[in-house]
Amino acid sequence: MRNALAIARRELGTYFVTPWAWIVLAIMVLVASFFFVIGLFEFLRVQAEARGPGGWAALGPGAAQFR
Repeated sequence: MRNALAIARRELGTYFVTPWAWIVLAIMVLVASFFFVIGLFEFLRVQAEARGPGGWAALGPGAAQFR
């Protein structure tokens, strides 16, 4: 196990020295941020609709996950 950790540390160390690794990492962070913001806006929209007339009962069954 110790040998595998040493090899993994060396490989990851050499990988993150290259600019491609940072580009891939930046793209992954942007994609994850995009989906987080989309989910956040959907959550806020459903919450605003639930505060309206009828409350949660007026929303469809798909809105139960935001409760």
